[in-house]
Amino acid sequence: TSRATGIDVAGMLRTFGIDNPFGRKQETEADYLGLIFSSLAGYDIRESVKVWERMRESYKGQEPPEWMSTHPSSERRIETLKNWIPEIIIKYPPIKKIS
Repeated sequence: TSRATGIDVAGMLRTFGIDNPFGRKQETEADYLGLIFSSLAGYDIRESVKVWERMRESYKGQEPPEWMSTHPSSERRIETLKNWIPEIIIKYPPIKKIS
């Protein structure tokens, strides 16, 4: 029991089973919207992959397992961004400035 061990098993299950996956989903949605807004603003969204490749290198294998994190792994983010970029470039081209 948690009294005997000092470990809140129910709390851990809630964190790893409900809270963290929900947080990862929100982070993924934020990444998608960030790409859209960046593309509309005229930025080269292909650079976002390079950012996450640098982040992955800076962690050097020190990232926690994804199931323990509130954020997607760098590797998953890189994969997902690469999949989204072609579609976003076509669907959300830069907005022309109004003079």
